[in-house]
Amino acid sequence: MDQSLHSYMRTGLVQDVAFPASGDDPEAFLDGVAQIAADDFFAAIEMRCVPDDGLRQRVVEVLRASQLGVVYAAYPRLYAPGLDLSSLDDAVRSRAVEAAKCAIDEAIALGAERVNVVSGPDPGDEGRDGGTEALIDSLCALAAYSTAHCGPPLALEPFPRGGEGGQLIGPTAEAIGIVRLVREMFPDFGLTLDTGHLALLGEDVATAFAAAAPYLEQVHLANAVPGAGTAAPPFGVAGGLYDVPRVADVLLALFRVGFLGAGRRPLVCVRVAPRPAESPAWVIAGAKRTLAAAWARL
Repeated sequence: MDQSLHSYMRTGLVQDVAFPASGDDPEAFLDGVAQIAADDFFAAIEMRCVPDDGLRQRVVEVLRASQLGVVYAAYPRLYAPGLDLSSLDDAVRSRAVEAAKCAIDEAIALGAERVNVVSGPDPGDEGRDGGTEALIDSLCALAAYSTAHCGPPLALEPFPRGGEGGQLIGPTAEAIGIVRLVREMFPDFGLTLDTGHLALLGEDVATAFAAAAPYLEQVHLANAVPGAGTAAPPFGVAGGLYDVPRVADVLLALFRVGFLGAGRRPLVCVRVAPRPAESPAWVIAGAKRTLAAAWARL
């Protein structure tokens, strides 16, 4: 492809994955935000909760000065014990909805353009139908809350199902069904798909993108190692499923379904994590090189 990839997409980075130390250290968190803001390869950052008012204000100052776009990831809040947007227990679901409303409030304060939300844990075959209905109710309540507060639109992000930590949603087809129903009342509700999660779900990326195209608002470009959970190791590592050729295949699939195309610059966020003894700067640079090399193959 002769034209710059930035003509066809806004590239972003998932901050707390790339900078794992930032989860426990406010200064490390701010430093990670600042590093992304200083890198003009990235047009956006996806970040988790910033509950401290003082830290949030400092983050906002960085975002405004750098004109970096923001997506808010609500799942760290929603993974807290006793919270489940798809629970059949009204008290549990109510607490989860309130936590998600707090996430929306933070997203508004940060100037986020979208909030990514997730389902609750997978209850198994017998509980999935009821859990899905409860999740739809929760998502509608949250979309209504954000709309009423002039907040950003929401997107559902599927996670792998099955095993420890498996989520109800889950398979792309089921996520599409939920998004379609929520969109009947909230037309800007969307879908975020993660290439690493799709691989762990055993789904073909091109097929998933084709089915999700009418609802797809954001893509996470991530590697995965089967059996290693949802961690996102550097691209091209031994045992990993994504290297330069497969990333090129992903980009080509996104062109074929119209997600990428002339006159469009949707958000493609890189989700990559350093392994022990690796610097975030190394794996971020490696991810940028992988994306550039994949683009050059198109």
